[in-house]
Amino acid sequence: MKSIGTLILAAALAACGGTEQAAPAPYIWGGIVTITGGTAATVTVTYRATGPDPANVSVPAGGSIQWVNADTVAHWPESFSHCTVPRHQQCAWLNLPAALAPNGQMGDRVTVGPAPATPASCGFHDDAIPPPCGGGGGY
Repeated sequence: MKSIGTLILAAALAACGGTEQAAPAPYIWGGIVTITGGTAATVTVTYRATGPDPANVSVPAGGSIQWVNADTVAHWPESFSHCTVPRHQQCAWLNLPAALAPNGQMGDRVTVGPAPATPASCGFHDDAIPPPCGGGGGY
């Protein structure tokens, strides 16, 4: 007679095809915003099906970021960290009040700013497709 543990293990293996699952793909939905000196300007970061473009961007102090969604699903750029409390506070000026609508719909672009005067690097992630916590990049 098989133990209940053996039956549960067999059911779990059958549910996932009986093989070890591959590790999840690297998180592609985030990036870094670097605040620099220079003349204030608006820079654009466009979410595509492959992630933000560009994923690493420089914004002059006093400048703005225009978040654009050119994908067919919603994206929601938010500041680090997603996994610690309080959430999204590293550079709160980057945060949006709601997700960007899919491309071509009302709300598919939003401009945030101004960037603070102090140079800094700010990580961001997509809260509509949240990053893994606990070893998933610390987002």
